[in-house]
Amino acid sequence: MCERWSKLLVAAVVLSLLSVAPAFAAFELRWQDTLSSAQTWHRPSRDMQQPAAGAPTPYSVQSIFVDRSGTFQVDSDQPDTIIPFHGFVFLYAGSFDPTQPLQNLVAGSDGGPDGISPSHIAGILTAGAIYHVVTTSDDPLAGRFSNVVSGPGEIHTSACAAHSLIPSGGPGSIALIGGRFCVGVTFKDAAGTHAGVPVTFRSDASTAFWFFTPNSWEVQIKLVDGCFINRRFWVMLGATTHLDYTVTIEDIYLQSTTPVRTYHSSEGSLRSVFDTQAFDGCPAKAAAR
Repeated sequence: MCERWSKLLVAAVVLSLLSVAPAFAAFELRWQDTLSSAQTWHRPSRDMQQPAAGAPTPYSVQSIFVDRSGTFQVDSDQPDTIIPFHGFVFLYAGSFDPTQPLQNLVAGSDGGPDGISPSHIAGILTAGAIYHVVTTSDDPLAGRFSNVVSGPGEIHTSACAAHSLIPSGGPGSIALIGGRFCVGVTFKDAAGTHAGVPVTFRSDASTAFWFFTPNSWEVQIKLVDGCFINRRFWVMLGATTHLDYTVTIEDIYLQSTTPVRTYHSSEGSLRSVFDTQAFDGCPAKAAAR
């Protein structure tokens, strides 16, 4: 009898452990958009081996990064659409070029076996790396959709990853401070002018750029929210290169009186910057001390 009760107790303990929820807290990033013919592409085929044939289709792209490596989910649906359309969602790592739909493609989903179910992707994302969620449809009547990225770490938007105003452009620029400030670096050598490349790992307030190899960082940049001190966002910059380079920082929310700042260092110099007056446009609730 004692042995029987012992087995029942063990079984009860196992069942209780299986019912315990995961210890980590889930984070989500949600957004909605409407597919428009203003930008079109030839999406990847269902097997993601070639561009799809036929007429170009509209797409929407959202650039993101996460602050903790782990398994994240991407889900796309049309909750407010009267007539569901056949949607697709694709995930790209590093950079996204609509003219080369297979380049840097990580995963894709075509909306389930019926073609109109929510699209779902699950995969491991690396902290600090830039990813692009591309939503599209072959349906000419496709309209509004809703996407959500969820996982074990915070998910941030990175509008700068597709921003065209920074001289270095696209993959040569990166967004900081919640995606508000776009940072790009260009440098010159005997072959001409080139874009620096942001390092993979960084925080939301700082980054570094490399010129020739990912193992050798040339310029380090940090933005500081000094709104509670002097109602400004500060720029701190340091470099370990003798080359001519220019750092461009743009307030892509256009909340600053002067939304673009540039910092140039001529060849042979090792310039450092500590600009405590760089950008205004602090939130109204931020009062200077």
